Amino acid sequence: TALLPYHEKKILAHVRQLPTSLPQGPIEIKTRGGLDLDTDHLQSLFSKATPTRHTLFIFRHQKALTALLTTRL
Repeated sequence: TALLPYHEKKILAHVRQLPTSLPQGPIEIKTRGGLDLDTDHLQSLFSKATPTRHTLFIFRHQKALTALLTTRL
């Protein structure tokens, strides 16, 4: 649903604007490229903000951390 630069506040703002008509459930966090991020902390942080089931992929793209938010059906 979105490709964003990795900034927690910007991702939270985007997640809060998602429609609530999609299936309910927690957000799943996946990292690529051996990033040293606390995925448990991020999952609890973003799951409080989203009413729907999503997967958030965090990876390095052209030396910058990038977040790809996808909807799980």
